[in-house]
Amino acid sequence: MHSFYSGIERVLRLTAEEFDGGVLGGAAWHTELLQQMQLDLPDARPPVLSRNSTGALEEYRRFRHLIRNIYATTILPERMESLVVGLPEVWAHVAEDLSEFAAFVELLADAAE
Repeated sequence: MHSFYSGIERVLRLTAEEFDGGVLGGAAWHTELLQQMQLDLPDARPPVLSRNSTGALEEYRRFRHLIRNIYATTILPERMESLVVGLPEVWAHVAEDLSEFAAFVELLADAAE
Protein backbone atom coordinates (compact mmCIF):
# COMPACT_ATOMS: atom_id res chain seq x y z
CA MET A 1 0.00 0.00 0.00
CA HIS A 2 2.94 2.28 0.66
CA SER A 3 4.28 1.67 -2.84
CA PHE A 4 0.81 1.99 -4.37
CA TYR A 5 0.34 5.47 -3.01
CA SER A 6 3.97 6.53 -3.51
CA GLY A 7 3.76 5.60 -7.20
CA ILE A 8 0.56 7.54 -7.73
CA GLU A 9 1.96 10.53 -5.85
CA ARG A 10 5.01 10.50 -8.13
CA VAL A 11 2.78 10.66 -11.22
CA LEU A 12 0.76 13.48 -9.66
CA ARG A 13 3.87 15.42 -8.72
CA LEU A 14 5.28 15.16 -12.24
CA THR A 15 1.92 16.28 -13.61
CA ALA A 16 1.89 19.28 -11.28
CA GLU A 17 5.40 20.23 -12.32
CA GLU A 18 4.60 19.95 -16.02
CA PHE A 19 1.14 21.51 -16.14
CA ASP A 20 0.78 23.63 -13.00
CA GLY A 21 4.26 25.06 -12.68
CA GLY A 22 5.01 22.96 -9.61
CA VAL A 23 3.61 21.54 -6.44
CA LEU A 24 2.10 23.86 -3.88
CA GLY A 25 4.65 24.51 -1.15
CA GLY A 26 4.51 24.06 2.55
CA ALA A 27 4.68 21.31 5.08
CA ALA A 28 1.33 19.89 3.94
CA TRP A 29 2.29 19.61 0.28
CA HIS A 30 1.36 15.92 0.14
CA THR A 31 -2.23 16.74 1.09
CA GLU A 32 -2.25 19.87 -1.06
CA LEU A 33 -1.09 17.87 -4.08
CA LEU A 34 -4.23 15.73 -3.94
CA GLN A 35 -6.39 18.85 -3.70
CA GLN A 36 -4.44 20.49 -6.52
CA MET A 37 -5.02 17.49 -8.81
CA GLN A 38 -8.80 17.76 -8.55
CA LEU A 39 -8.79 21.39 -9.69
CA ASP A 40 -9.92 22.34 -13.17
CA LEU A 41 -7.37 24.82 -14.51
CA PRO A 42 -8.97 26.05 -17.76
CA ASP A 43 -5.79 27.59 -19.16
CA ALA A 44 -3.63 24.58 -18.29
CA ARG A 45 -5.48 21.30 -17.77
CA PRO A 46 -8.68 19.57 -16.72
CA PRO A 47 -8.90 17.87 -13.32
CA VAL A 48 -6.50 14.94 -13.08
CA LEU A 49 -8.48 13.21 -10.32
CA SER A 50 -12.15 13.08 -9.44
CA ARG A 51 -13.24 14.05 -5.94
CA ASN A 52 -14.07 10.40 -5.33
CA SER A 53 -10.52 9.30 -6.18
CA THR A 54 -9.00 12.15 -4.18
CA GLY A 55 -10.96 11.21 -1.08
CA ALA A 56 -10.02 7.55 -1.38
CA LEU A 57 -6.35 8.34 -2.01
CA GLU A 58 -6.27 10.51 1.10
CA GLU A 59 -6.67 7.35 3.19
CA TYR A 60 -3.68 5.74 1.46
CA ARG A 61 -1.65 8.93 1.89
CA ARG A 62 -2.30 8.81 5.64
CA PHE A 63 -1.24 5.17 5.77
CA ARG A 64 1.94 5.96 3.83
CA HIS A 65 2.65 8.77 6.30
CA LEU A 66 2.35 6.34 9.22
CA ILE A 67 4.73 3.87 7.57
CA ARG A 68 7.29 6.51 6.59
CA ASN A 69 7.32 8.02 10.04
CA ILE A 70 7.53 4.66 11.80
CA TYR A 71 4.35 4.95 13.75
CA ALA A 72 3.90 1.19 13.46
CA THR A 73 2.40 0.95 16.92
CA THR A 74 -0.50 3.13 15.78
CA ILE A 75 -1.43 0.91 12.84
CA LEU A 76 -4.72 -0.82 13.44
CA PRO A 77 -4.95 -4.21 11.71
CA GLU A 78 -8.65 -3.76 10.95
CA ARG A 79 -7.97 -0.37 9.32
CA MET A 80 -5.15 -1.85 7.30
CA GLU A 81 -7.44 -4.67 6.18
CA SER A 82 -10.02 -2.21 4.86
CA LEU A 83 -7.32 -0.44 2.84
CA VAL A 84 -6.11 -3.73 1.37
CA VAL A 85 -9.64 -4.87 0.52
CA GLY A 86 -10.53 -1.49 -0.99
CA LEU A 87 -7.39 -1.11 -3.07
CA PRO A 88 -8.67 -2.76 -6.29
CA GLU A 89 -11.72 -0.50 -6.39
CA VAL A 90 -9.69 2.62 -5.60
CA TRP A 91 -7.16 1.70 -8.28
CA ALA A 92 -9.98 1.19 -10.82
CA HIS A 93 -11.28 4.73 -10.17
CA VAL A 94 -7.81 6.30 -10.19
CA ALA A 95 -6.81 4.41 -13.35
CA GLU A 96 -9.97 5.67 -15.08
CA ASP A 97 -9.17 9.26 -14.04
CA LEU A 98 -5.57 8.94 -15.22
CA SER A 99 -6.70 7.43 -18.54
CA GLU A 100 -9.01 10.38 -19.11
CA PHE A 101 -6.16 12.76 -18.34
CA ALA A 102 -3.85 10.81 -20.67
CA ALA A 103 -6.41 11.31 -23.45
CA PHE A 104 -6.22 15.07 -22.82
CA VAL A 105 -2.42 14.92 -23.03
CA GLU A 106 -2.64 12.99 -26.31
CA LEU A 107 -4.93 15.68 -27.73
CA LEU A 108 -2.37 18.31 -26.77
CA ALA A 109 0.40 16.30 -28.43
CA ASP A 110 -1.66 15.85 -31.61
CA ALA A 111 -2.44 19.58 -31.72
CA ALA A 112 1.25 20.41 -31.33
CA GLU A 113 2.21 18.33 -34.37
